[in-house]
Amino acid sequence: MTILAGGVISLLLIVTRLRSRRDYIPYGPFLVIGGVFALLWGRPIVDDYLDEYREERVSETGTRAHQPHVQPCSSQSTSASGSSVSSS
Repeated sequence: MTILAGGVISLLLIVTRLRSRRDYIPYGPFLVIGGVFALLWGRPIVDDYLDEYREERVSETGTRAHQPHVQPCSSQSTSASGSSVSSS
């Protein structure tokens, strides 16, 4: 977002001749703009991007991509020596 904001605003400044190609244009304000966008809309942007990726994977394979899940804990645990210990 920072690169996009910096590029668009810099291009507008050059086209309107408020700045020339030889003038320095500070990058710090554009970093702040990118940070504000990330703070306010970062999560929805990432979620939309990942949803598009997931939909693309489903259409390629014809099935839903494997979603890893956590195995439930068993009633037995293993000690440091590797022997099985009952939790009774």
